[in-house]
Amino acid sequence: MIAIGPFRIGKYIFYEKENNGYPDCTIDLNVKLLRTTEQIVHGNLQVDIETMSQLLGKNVSLFVYFENGKPLGMMCGCKGSCYIRGPGIPLIQSDDTVYWFWIYTLPEARGKNVYTKLKHAFFSFYRDATHFSALVDPDNTIMCSEMHKLGFVPTRLYSYIKLSTISLLTIKEIPSNLVTHSLEIGNRHNLLVI
Repeated sequence: MIAIGPFRIGKYIFYEKENNGYPDCTIDLNVKLLRTTEQIVHGNLQVDIETMSQLLGKNVSLFVYFENGKPLGMMCGCKGSCYIRGPGIPLIQSDDTVYWFWIYTLPEARGKNVYTKLKHAFFSFYRDATHFSALVDPDNTIMCSEMHKLGFVPTRLYSYIKLSTISLLTIKEIPSNLVTHSLEIGNRHNLLVI
């Protein structure tokens, strides 16, 4: 994302995956499914606690990896439709589709398999979902590669220009290359805001 004055400009690849099962694995005891933000208030995960508190009261699940009581990584899932505030994208999807987002490991925890342990817990928890989706910045080549390894398929490329709550979206379908444009003015579908 680039900010130019009051404008935000960026791109996201939309990945989708049918749930074909996930290998059985041991869930690390350091991974916790949180229902409140109390345990991460004093961590360094750069989470807006107020926003996260609101989301946890809805369809959102927060997985956090702790080591010696300190949160070192997190990821979230949202069942059903939601509105992605940053680019202004309404994700209209079935109630049994899980949107995978806010995947983050602190720099000092990288190389400790924190992401892998969180991923095992995430996919085990959502084993009954029929589909998964995710938005990934195309410059995040590590996560784009991970999406492919996990069997996710890129189905759309979103490009956006946003001013306040108004987004001009260009949506390119993959692989057909069909391009559509959409003017989104706020959360007009009244979806859960992420």
